[in-house]
Amino acid sequence: MKTTGAIFSCAHVVACCRSLLLVAGSAMVSFVLAASSAQANCTLASGNLAATPDSRFVDNGNGTVTDRKTRLTWDKNLLAAGAVAWSSAVSSALGNTTGGFNDWRLPSRNELLSIVETGCVASGRAINSTFFSTSGPSTVWSSTDVGSSAWAVSFQTGYDRPESKQAALGVRTVRGGLDIIFFYGFE
Repeated sequence: MKTTGAIFSCAHVVACCRSLLLVAGSAMVSFVLAASSAQANCTLASGNLAATPDSRFVDNGNGTVTDRKTRLTWDKNLLAAGAVAWSSAVSSALGNTTGGFNDWRLPSRNELLSIVETGCVASGRAINSTFFSTSGPSTVWSSTDVGSSAWAVSFQTGYDRPESKQAALGVRTVRGGLDIIFFYGFE
């Protein structure tokens, strides 16, 4: 088996890899992606496995969800601000107090892609609806800035793309670790 290292998002790696090394700061934790027949809360394409099965998440009972895989904590709901420009999304995220926490932020592009349900057939839902609200704008801002644009992720299609910072998109917030770097092995 040839092993190569690179920075990828979970959504891009999960379909083709069997094992990953998670590098968070200086600590390395290895784990194996297990095939999962668990519910994804959408219609899975024939032969597809759930990328975000219910077993991956913990409902903390305070409006937040913890991802066991990335150890990030997410607000279950989009912020009530609705669709806003990027600068308002950044400040709204920082002002979030869900669950009594005050360290919320706008997630990076890779962090958002890590919760996209890639196994779904075009169901209009690319997120685990057991744990995350699907009401509100389906496309949300990331903190990943590219000049006059910033990356956005659609939880309707599962795709990401740069958007003008003036566009009105939704705000999903996260707290905890920073971006994830994956080292992967192909067979």
